Amino acid sequence: MGRGRVQLKRIENKISRQVTFSKRRPGLLKKAHEISVLCDAEVALIVFSTKGKLFEYSTDSRQRVIDFTKNNQMVMDSSRFGELLMSLGVVLNDCMQWVTFHGGYDFGYLRKLLTCQDLLDTQAGFFDLLNVYFPMVYDIKHLMKFCNSLQGDLNKLARSSWKLRG
Repeated sequence: MGRGRVQLKRIENKISRQVTFSKRRPGLLKKAHEISVLCDAEVALIVFSTKGKLFEYSTDSRQRVIDFTKNNQMVMDSSRFGELLMSLGVVLNDCMQWVTFHGGYDFGYLRKLLTCQDLLDTQAGFFDLLNVYFPMVYDIKHLMKFCNSLQGDLNKLARSSWKLRG
């Protein structure tokens, strides 16, 4: 018998939340590695624990572009990190393609780092600025709406995609 579907909501118990983080984190890092190998993709993943500890995975070339471990050790100011992203040319760049899975909040946070301003009040304003800073965004969760055979979370998508190839 398979596992039941887990309702996604914040775990209120602090200890249970930490245990869940500790158990799920290695799987997330493994998935990042798998997609980089299987799809020959450049992948950079950063995860911060509630205590601010950095966990990361990146393919070799991305590691040279942004050294996340050094960033964490030197406690770089978030506005400085935003400046570095800007100076590297990874934002405001039509040639840079961003792939995400339901990543609106992530882009909202990145935009906040880049501009040092709070989020906008309207959704329309948010998406207008998103298109300026990140002109080429592919949100897999959104794209799945147009494929009848694809639905669910990222794990289900990966399993169904693997079946199609195998």
